[in-house]
Amino acid sequence: IALRGIPAPAMVAGTRASVAAAIARASALCYALGTIPVAASAAAAEAFGSSLVERNSSGDEGQLSYLSLSNSGRVVVSWSEAAVIEPPQDELNAAQLPGAQSELLPSVRYALVGEDIQAGEAKQAASMRTWGSRLWNSAELDELQEGATYVYQCRSGPGRPWWGAREFKAPPTSPSGVSEAASTGSGNAGADRGAGADSAAGLPGLLLRLAVVGAAAGAGSGTAAIARGIAAGPSIDAVLHLGSAAANAYGVAPGQEAVHLLGAVSPVASRVPYMTLPGDRDDLDAYENIFRMPSEGSDEWYSFALGPLRVLMLFTEALSDDSEALSDDAAPPLSDKAERQLSWLRDALQLFGSGEERMQRPWLVVAGQQPMYCSVSPKICGHQAKQLRTTLEPLFREHQVDIYLSSRLHAYERTLPVHGGGLCSDADESEDPGFVHWPCGAVHILNGDGGEPPLHYEVLPGEWTAQRHSGMLAYGELSFSNETHLHYRQVGLGGEIRDDFWLEKRGLRAKSDDEEPFLEAVTWIGFATAVVTGTCAFVRWAHNDGLQRRDEALRTLQMELRVLTGMPAKMVGQAHEVERLVGHDQGSSGSGGIGLH
Repeated sequence: IALRGIPAPAMVAGTRASVAAAIARASALCYALGTIPVAASAAAAEAFGSSLVERNSSGDEGQLSYLSLSNSGRVVVSWSEAAVIEPPQDELNAAQLPGAQSELLPSVRYALVGEDIQAGEAKQAASMRTWGSRLWNSAELDELQEGATYVYQCRSGPGRPWWGAREFKAPPTSPSGVSEAASTGSGNAGADRGAGADSAAGLPGLLLRLAVVGAAAGAGSGTAAIARGIAAGPSIDAVLHLGSAAANAYGVAPGQEAVHLLGAVSPVASRVPYMTLPGDRDDLDAYENIFRMPSEGSDEWYSFALGPLRVLMLFTEALSDDSEALSDDAAPPLSDKAERQLSWLRDALQLFGSGEERMQRPWLVVAGQQPMYCSVSPKICGHQAKQLRTTLEPLFREHQVDIYLSSRLHAYERTLPVHGGGLCSDADESEDPGFVHWPCGAVHILNGDGGEPPLHYEVLPGEWTAQRHSGMLAYGELSFSNETHLHYRQVGLGGEIRDDFWLEKRGLRAKSDDEEPFLEAVTWIGFATAVVTGTCAFVRWAHNDGLQRRDEALRTLQMELRVLTGMPAKMVGQAHEVERLVGHDQGSSGSGGIGLH
């Protein structure tokens, strides 16, 4: 029965995916006929396909695991393997009810490196689902020590063995957390490339480092090469994957591209949080079922925090419109999804872009697949980019977004600080493009170097372009040294640096709990003192001025009355005033002069 369940083309070609699917079908058939119990079926499949399932370290698709972050900042482990027997969803739901037997649930166990993992913590899957002939599970880990390295093992259910142990490092989720990349400098093979370069150049040190992968799809051979390059480079704390994570491909079953992608990036995704966002080619149903991001409900947008950084991940396809009937300066008509996303974005920027939250996490990065500034595609970089700027740039300007990352076009381009379609008021295109000092607007980075085929520039760059190059296999390294210094590099797979710049901004010094009330009291006392002093000075000036005006009015009135009545004029005032009018000799002669009174 098992042999008849394997298609002849699979036996001839020997493809691992087809064999694994045949094992699942044969096992399910045996179980349905009652010829073997489910445990035996699982054991037989495990024995027959043991060489197929433990392939994660080499970038394979038998056993897949990746890390992400939850809404609370905790590490989430998600794991999947081909379903030997695909249980109904209602049975999975029942297994998750309180009081269900724990051995029926997929689970993950973890411990610090060097400790006994069997005596470590264990978490049952909080989410279980079958999709695309695979069982998908996820569990949230807690009580992790930031910056520490852990080992973990996953298991997909009853009768299934524990997977091989894999390592991950707990990211710095608190504002004052210590990055593993910062504490070790470089913890991966080949990490000498760039390790210590910042300190050697006399520049600030390191708090956090992220890798940025743009437009890399599962089917492309370059995706696995980029993942290997990241794993061989300096130690990182997380990866931002911008679009094409669950891209549709001709002749491929829905979601299979996402499975291919996870197999390709598993050397990195199984060790650090791998944060994704959907793009224009992604199958949203596959994306939502496979990638567990900290979004609300089924929304594709979300935010997360690492150390001094807050990242907002957008679904820009819901915010742009391809219709050429719209004018460039008009905001596109928004769907319900777009309205909800914009409402969420306004609230998020209001919360994270100012106040105490911005003091604790001074860096604010927004990412979306659609670029807002670029010069490689007349349509996407023209009409569509203007539409997106009309919608988003006022919010970016108000809340001082530092960096905007995009990826849709398979090329690379970085801008100087921009706003409103051009250089912002204080930006100077003559300044060193490798060092952005006190930016007046956001810097935009189009990183589509992970996409295939590469695109080439055929038009002149914009006035705001600081650096650009045609598409090539590369990825970005985004590092944060402190609350005022950011460093970005675009790294080719051969180690060549394709772009390198620093950004320095005005700092926001956070006040301590003891310092803030005292400073507030001093401020109010100073304000009250200034008001009282100013009021007294004004009253004194007004009083003196009134006396002078009164005396002048009286003298004028007396003179006018004597002239009208024909009486001899008498000068009323001080002696020196009279002397100026009639002369000193006349005033002292006593005859024929004017009497002084």
